[in-house]
Amino acid sequence: MNKEDLSIAIGLINDEIIEQTENKRIVNKRYKVIRITRACVAACLAIMITASAVHLYPKLRNNNTVVPQPKPDIDITPISPEPKPDANDLPTLEISENFGDAGFEAYMAHDISELVNSNPWNSNSDIKTLPVYRNTLNLNERYEITNIDKEKMNQLILDVAKRLGLKENEFEITTDPRIYKDDLFVKTKNFQIRVEPELTATIEFEPVIHLPQKYNFSYFANYEDTLASAKYLKNEYSDIINFKSPKINITLGDYNIYNQQHYAIEFFDESGDITQDIINYNFNKVTFYSLSEKESALSMIRIDKPDLSEKIGDYPIIALEKAEELLENKNFISSVPSSYEMKAENVKKVELIYRNVYWMDKIYLPYYKFYIELPELENRFGHGLKHYGIYYVPAIDGKYIKNMPIYDGKFN
Repeated sequence: MNKEDLSIAIGLINDEIIEQTENKRIVNKRYKVIRITRACVAACLAIMITASAVHLYPKLRNNNTVVPQPKPDIDITPISPEPKPDANDLPTLEISENFGDAGFEAYMAHDISELVNSNPWNSNSDIKTLPVYRNTLNLNERYEITNIDKEKMNQLILDVAKRLGLKENEFEITTDPRIYKDDLFVKTKNFQIRVEPELTATIEFEPVIHLPQKYNFSYFANYEDTLASAKYLKNEYSDIINFKSPKINITLGDYNIYNQQHYAIEFFDESGDITQDIINYNFNKVTFYSLSEKESALSMIRIDKPDLSEKIGDYPIIALEKAEELLENKNFISSVPSSYEMKAENVKKVELIYRNVYWMDKIYLPYYKFYIELPELENRFGHGLKHYGIYYVPAIDGKYIKNMPIYDGKFN
């Protein structure tokens, strides 16, 4: 889940302020595009270059063929193929502990079973390696995004405009130097397309698009209604989704302080290959948003397609049992304050995911994501709600990590 998926920052602010800001949270919680304080990104990677071996063999036509003698300065000894680099040749990686400025990551629910998604990984998945990618974006000393690929941004906004049925002579690509100087825009009388440097495209509809009366696609629609709306959107907006085999992902299911539950609708391309499905689930997805508490209305669509062109390598993945050992040893990163004790026996759910905090992470690597119940916060806002703090354990073999994290209760 990306930064818009972080739940309310509980524990860091008093209850009165939380209640005063809750109404604003309804709109801002997942959908409002937040420009996070940008941390410096610097990555140095060694590029390994291998040469192809050439085999030179004398050709024998028959037993009577005279084989010419080679010139003295030419070595025609067959050359064995150079072996491919093994796992030991993979460069070591630096863990980033950035969480943005959205408070600590925790979810509220009556039971862990209410927090749902369609993550293709499960504890029985037979995965030996997963790819790690370098973030192509950088920050300068003034915390401005650098190394922006304007060509890819332009390609993405043209692609999205085409999905919406626009022809190139029907729109103009513009910028907004006042605030979002790095972003590209296409504006029409019915919608706006905005593409950001991290290669996310947001389509905002004005006016909003109302779904047929039989569907309930409001912000607090229940699971069954949300799933029904997802099936409708899958068919109605197949050109915008633009996947060969779109998989519905009903995600979240957490509650706010007023005991109101919210789900989100995402789609990712289901390829049938577990590794590719994990990549698609975490990076390449399309999300549909309703910002109305009462109206069944489509307000926004977001297309995530980050640049994964700079692959560092395929890294060995540790077993879940090993990740549990690291968790107990506090080898994790988390935005949960140390005032709430992490107890391994309170683990209620585990996923394998990629943390994707856009320009704030130097690299994209897989983590085991532990949902841990925090008894100190149980029923804090009434309604019998429990709190599940999130803790991330690196999922790659520790010998490839320069700075294996040791939790100290600090973040940001």
